[in-house]
Amino acid sequence: MILSKIARFHKINKIITMIIDIGLILLGFYLSYLVKFNFDIPARNIEPFIEVLPIIAVFTLIFFDVYGLLSIRKNSQVETILSLVIALAMISLSTMAVTFIYRGFAFPRTIFFIAYAIQLILLTIWRLLLINIVRRIHGIKEILIIGEKENTTNIAKKVLTNRHWYTVKYLYYKNVDRDLYTYIDKVDAVMITSEVDYEKRVKIIERSQRKNKEVFIIPNLQDMFILNSKIEQFDDILTFKIDKMELSLEQNIIKRLLDIVISAIGLLITSPFMIIVPLIIKIDSKGPVLFKQKRITRNNKEFYIYKFRTMIDDAEKQTGPVFSDKEDPRITKVGKFLRSTRIDEIPQLLNVLKGDMSMVGPRPERPYFVQKFKDIDPDYSYRMNVKSGITGLAQILGKYASSFDEKLKFDLMYIRNYSVLLDIALILQTIKVVFMKDKSEGLVDTNLDEILEEIGLDIKSDLGITRIK
Repeated sequence: MILSKIARFHKINKIITMIIDIGLILLGFYLSYLVKFNFDIPARNIEPFIEVLPIIAVFTLIFFDVYGLLSIRKNSQVETILSLVIALAMISLSTMAVTFIYRGFAFPRTIFFIAYAIQLILLTIWRLLLINIVRRIHGIKEILIIGEKENTTNIAKKVLTNRHWYTVKYLYYKNVDRDLYTYIDKVDAVMITSEVDYEKRVKIIERSQRKNKEVFIIPNLQDMFILNSKIEQFDDILTFKIDKMELSLEQNIIKRLLDIVISAIGLLITSPFMIIVPLIIKIDSKGPVLFKQKRITRNNKEFYIYKFRTMIDDAEKQTGPVFSDKEDPRITKVGKFLRSTRIDEIPQLLNVLKGDMSMVGPRPERPYFVQKFKDIDPDYSYRMNVKSGITGLAQILGKYASSFDEKLKFDLMYIRNYSVLLDIALILQTIKVVFMKDKSEGLVDTNLDEILEEIGLDIKSDLGITRIK
């Protein structure tokens, strides 16, 4: 009863938040009219705005959803502002396109620029205020992480690095017993790692639910297969039907058509970069402008991927195939900028147009690493059931430095949840990722003690338990 009331409260708050968001965007447009026409707005100019009010509201819901603004607890303050910058730009561009199509020339174009500035100020103040209010109500919840020691430690580092809504209180890496129940009672939420077996997981969930604790489960492969499974009934027997981990023929055809259209438009838009970037690369370092490397795509087919060169020529001549780290000396000065802005990926639009790649899909790996990952985890081969992509769920939700098994889960989740709308949403979200520095950084090794020292917390370890305070 209490939980249902809380859920209803959050739902009502979300609706109110959306109404205020739309109201502030419309207010921004109206205030821009007042500024533009010195508080004397001609009827012929305001009428086109009134006609597109419902369309602006729809665009707001769409782009706020795409950029994660419908959930207050998803983003930090900095990420919220970045999301607003991009979402408001998309709303303005879309509205401008609609008014152009419907010949709403009486809707002055300068209004969009004035409105954008006003909306960004209003929405930033409102959203930061809302985040602070929700954070005070929600508080920073304490988590108990259960699993193997190495895994719980790695997860703790990531949670503690982003302590916006949750922090880590205990790491529990001994057998599930009655002692564990004591620690479940002491925290607000429980996180279960993927290696905890089914029977133990059930016991932990049951105890946590009885005590009204939030539960987070890090999925294993079985969980990934069950995602979006269909309910099938045989007489009075209820079953979950698990489809193949691949796209249907119809989905592949639609996906290919979308790839052709978007890659052609993308090449047209980025054509200035195709002229300017090669000149800058030539000035900065010796070697070819384009970097060509063998990769693996759908059905283990080999192809050559194209990129603007970001490293010194013959970078792997001495080392062989290796991953790039955060301070890789092989990366050129121009290369660092090209990587951080993802401009080096632009030539891959040619790969998409040719049919080697898709706009969205698992990132293509080199044959050496594909075989290496398959040897570690045979389930890695499932990601080759779809065409590789320029961007994907692993690039949006993960990071460049994420481990291969973490990226694999995102890739499998993408295959399981594929839709045209998902592809479009991921392409739009890639614009935001370009501006997020931590998404493009290479591998960096930081231990738990260093993170705790930085945020002013201490650690104490006993037999099978680590306390953080």
